[in-house]
Amino acid sequence: MKEAIGRLRIGYSTASPTAPTQNWPFQAPAGSKVWLANKGKPPSRGPGRDSSKRCCGFSTGGAGVDCSSNGGATWWHETSSKARYLLNRELHYAPAAQPDSTQPPSQTHSSPSKMEALGCYPTKPSNPRARMVRVLLSMTVCMGCLLMLHSFLKISKSRKPQDFYSFEVKDAKGRSVSLEKYRGKASLVVNVASHSEHTEKNYRSLQELHRELGTSHFNVLAFPCGQFGDTEMGASRDIEAYAKNTYGVTFTIFSKVKIMGSEAEPAFKFITDSVKKVPKWNFWKFLVNPEGQVVRYWKAEEPAESVRKEAMTMVRQIILKKRTEL
Repeated sequence: MKEAIGRLRIGYSTASPTAPTQNWPFQAPAGSKVWLANKGKPPSRGPGRDSSKRCCGFSTGGAGVDCSSNGGATWWHETSSKARYLLNRELHYAPAAQPDSTQPPSQTHSSPSKMEALGCYPTKPSNPRARMVRVLLSMTVCMGCLLMLHSFLKISKSRKPQDFYSFEVKDAKGRSVSLEKYRGKASLVVNVASHSEHTEKNYRSLQELHRELGTSHFNVLAFPCGQFGDTEMGASRDIEAYAKNTYGVTFTIFSKVKIMGSEAEPAFKFITDSVKKVPKWNFWKFLVNPEGQVVRYWKAEEPAESVRKEAMTMVRQIILKKRTEL
């Protein structure tokens, strides 16, 4: 929108340097456009322009806009020899854009958000009480999440394997083996050593029992252990190779483990916890039923015939059960 401020009527077409100075001031809002109407022909030194610039009038001795520190603009004029073309000129300006005052304050300043319309909490609470409610709600949610996490970890920790066949162990080559493959069979778990006074006798009797009862219903599961002196110093691969080459062993020999202390193999710890006995030397034997529970154990010096008798009895029970199920 353009508005005529009025006419500047300068009474001097030519003025001598000694002529008195005439000031014709007015105020224009900051951001306004100010210019002189000149019948389509701008003044030779440049018309009025953006009021935020000093160049909107003449740089010396003429008419211009003073961009003063108060944020507005003052139109001014000095009579001089350069003022002759300012006669009967209209001064115009276009005011800066102003906010639409026709809208209600609730629309121009703040309006309810979509979240508030839906009954949710606003992004920025409008008062201290709402802010406090939001903080308390956040704290409640965080506490709930922490309690759920704690319960989950507690449950996970309490879910320990309930039987021997629920564990995984390493074979002599370091590969993971699930003991689940032995479920439904009788297993004789033994802590073995290559250089014990019981080595030859026990390896041969174990191999004979393994061959007699077969692998369909029975298995010997050997765990080498080096916690009893220097009776087992080799690596797992060497232990397995030595047992096979020296005693013709064909039953399973797992990776070398510890069976005592905080670093005990979990599967073997389940065995010792079940009978509440920890081996005092090599070649202790533990008989595990098809459900993975330990039913009996023998020390190294106990006769192999006792082990054989119990193992054969369990195998017969397995066979009879399978026949009745058929």
